[in-house]
Amino acid sequence: MIIPVDAGFFSILGLKQLLEEIDRIRSEVNAGLRIKGVLACKFDRRTSLSEQVMEILRSNFPENHFRTAIRINVDLVKSQIAQKSIFEYKPKGKGSEDFLALSEEVING
Repeated sequence: MIIPVDAGFFSILGLKQLLEEIDRIRSEVNAGLRIKGVLACKFDRRTSLSEQVMEILRSNFPENHFRTAIRINVDLVKSQIAQKSIFEYKPKGKGSEDFLALSEEVING
């Protein structure tokens, strides 16, 4: 599973609760459930909070964090409103770049 984590304070708090729930699911339902990685979303390099969230993910998930971060991008919202994938909506945009990089990272490990 890929766990998207919004680059915000409350997301980190929610992540702790999610991990507890994943442990419960592993023990009761699916022992094979594995985390492929945590993914920073709505990432904004201009803010210290985004950088802090990324550092928390790196330090707490040294083997399971993606190097790719999905940057904050209005075209991602617009593509949802248009009911199109980001690749259809703006194939040369930053959103497409980020999701292509994530796809390559998932495929290549």
